Amino acid sequence: MDLKMSNFVLEEAALDRVCIEVDPYNQESIDDAYKSDILCLNGSTYFLYPGKRVLLSSNETIGLGEYAIPIDHIGLVTLRSTFARLGLIMNTGIVDADFYGSITMSVFNCGQYTVKLNALDPIFQMHVTKLLEGTEQPYSGRYQHSQNLVQKPVALKQESDTD
Repeated sequence: MDLKMSNFVLEEAALDRVCIEVDPYNQESIDDAYKSDILCLNGSTYFLYPGKRVLLSSNETIGLGEYAIPIDHIGLVTLRSTFARLGLIMNTGIVDADFYGSITMSVFNCGQYTVKLNALDPIFQMHVTKLLEGTEQPYSGRYQHSQNLVQKPVALKQESDTD
């Protein structure tokens, strides 16, 4: 099923810094890697330039109606091939059973063209697949009930050494 791009875009920090070190266990370093403002497109257009990466979210709320993922299924979110052929790539997202909220995806333009992205255009696809065995525990992670764009990644918790 197709998923539309929402009206919200989060860009990386300005490219005037050559290298930004990001520690996935430190929220401050994650916050530093992103601009503080989310762009609201209000139904208009965003241009993704070569070498730029943005966070985009689905307009649909996963977990509602036709977008619900049953307890014995998972969703796999991919970029529609039209955008891949224009040079865009994204991480492939796994949507756990019983997830509820918007999906935020990282999209990078590795091509040579500036790509026009229109708010509410279907740029993602979600493939729902039945698991061989049901899950023992439905999704209850930190992105549950997210709405619109998750502004920044949430720092990972370090596992404490028990040795």
